[in-house]
Formats: sequence, C-alpha cells, structure tokens
Amino acid sequence: MIVPFGIFGIQKRRLSIPFVLLLVVGVLTALHFPRQTDPPLPPGQPDLKVEKEKAFYNKAYAPRGTVVQGVDQAYEPREQPANEHLDEVKKFVQDYGMAGKKVLDVGAGDGSLQNLVEDYTGLDISETSRRFFTKPFFQGSATELPFEDGHFDAVWTVYTLEHVPNPEQMLREMRRVVKDGGIIYLLAAWYVGSWKADGYEVRPFSDFGFKDKLVKASVPIRRSVYYRSLYTFPIRVIRGVEVKLSSQPSKFRYNPVVPNYTHHWGAADGDAVNNMDAYEVILWHTSRGDKILNALGFSDQFFFRKGELVIEVHKGK
Repeated sequence: MIVPFGIFGIQKRRLSIPFVLLLVVGVLTALHFPRQTDPPLPPGQPDLKVEKEKAFYNKAYAPRGTVVQGVDQAYEPREQPANEHLDEVKKFVQDYGMAGKKVLDVGAGDGSLQNLVEDYTGLDISETSRRFFTKPFFQGSATELPFEDGHFDAVWTVYTLEHVPNPEQMLREMRRVVKDGGIIYLLAAWYVGSWKADGYEVRPFSDFGFKDKLVKASVPIRRSVYYRSLYTFPIRVIRGVEVKLSSQPSKFRYNPVVPNYTHHWGAADGDAVNNMDAYEVILWHTSRGDKILNALGFSDQFFFRKGELVIEVHKGK
C-alpha cells in the first residue's frame, strides 16, 4: 500500500512533538540531577569553605564601619534585628505548642526570633552576632553543634541550610541534639540558581557582555515553576525509587553553587552554596523513621512546594 506523503508528514510531525518534549525533559533531568553528597573532611584540619563563610557573616552582622579582610560588601550592616521571618516562626510556635519548650535556633543571625519562646538558645557561625542577644548564644558551626544528644525539645533553622557547605552533616546534627519525639522546623531557600552570586536578577543589562546578557534574559524562564517542573518531578521519581529499593537510609543529595563572599549585590542568596530540593530533606528524614507533619501522605510529599518542613523525629532507626 502506498501512503500519501501528506498523511505521512502529518503523522511524522505528531510523533516528533512528544519525542522532542521527552528529549528536553531527559536533558534537563540529567543536567539538574543532584549528584553531590557531603565530601569527607580531613581530620584535624579546618574547612576552608567554612572559614570563608565565617568571614562573610562576621562582616554581615558587624557594626557599621567594621573591616573584614577579603570581604568587600556583605549585607548592609544591621543595628536592629530585621524580623524578616518572625510571622512564619511565630505561627509554628503557636501551631505546635512550642512556647514552653526548650528550643535551639541554628543560624540565629541577628537574634530576631529569640523572644518567641522563653527557653531559647541561639547559635550562629558569626562571632559578631553575639551583640544582638540577651538570651544564651553560642558561636559555632551548624555542622558541629556544641550540645549533647537530645538536649532540646525543638530545633528551628531559617534560611540557613542552603548556606552550609556540608548540609547533610547539619541535618544529622540537628536530629542528634533534638529529643526523640521532638520537632525540627526547617525553612530553606530551595532551588538557588547559579545566577544568584553574580546578581543577574538585580543588575541592569548594561553591566554585562553579550554572553552574560543572554544569561540574564534566561533567568525568568529558569525561575518559572513550569520550567522547573520539567526536571523536578522526574528527578523525584528516580530518587524516590532509589531510596525505596535501598536498605540504607538516604544520603542527602544536592548541587553545589559558587557563592559570592566578596560582593553582595543586594539580592537574596548570592552567598548560598547549595541548590537543593525539599524532597531530598523529606527522603532523608522519612528513610530514618521521622514524620513530616506538614506533608503526611505520599502525594503531599511528592508534590511538596512549600518553603518550610515540620519534622517529628523518631530515633528508632
């Protein structure tokens, strides 16, 4: 039988659309698949990434006019707490009855959350943060918390995980210092783009050459939920199956981004070091027997798009 060319052409075009879409999804999934896990730290040696991070935040929370070697412009120096995320954490305190609990704030910054509960302890990598606190404050790393196991009823951390060079170790430490049955409140910036460090979102096109103009023009597309969905859900399927088939708790996977510790362009997360998906945190905790209180079912977890996770820790595993 002879098939008319016109009919064949129509069929060919119809077949090509799903093929091209599948190809695009496959390429984006491969490009964005989280491959990084925490690298081993040399015993007895300082982590140079942490030292650079510490210098940046010492500048960020220092009084005006403070000079920190190697840092041109961090955040605008603060004289008063910013209270940027007060409402979100206040709602958590009210909804989960945290007012009378013993709470640790990891990445406490300017101390804006210290009065939400009576029994509060703050910790930050910045030594200069201490000046904001009237309640107990510890200078230290989120990856090496100076507290004994099960010391706190709850731990909260607000926009810190994406700034920590070894994020799985931070998750491990928070889980260690909270009691069995305790609560972790984790609010983070998910999907921190590689364009953040150079201020593509806030700087004018005139700042850039031709190649970088193209990068700036692509940012609105790359930030859109439709673009991210093309690779996010295939990655979640693959990672979910991997964890389900494994007999071991999940490793936390992410993609590193290069932070800018020299200049802060005035946009959020130019100093971030990790590009992460909340689903990786969900897999990490649930594979250890913990419960996600604000995403209980499979559907809520798989399609999770919120900023915050509320985790009930169960240390049976």
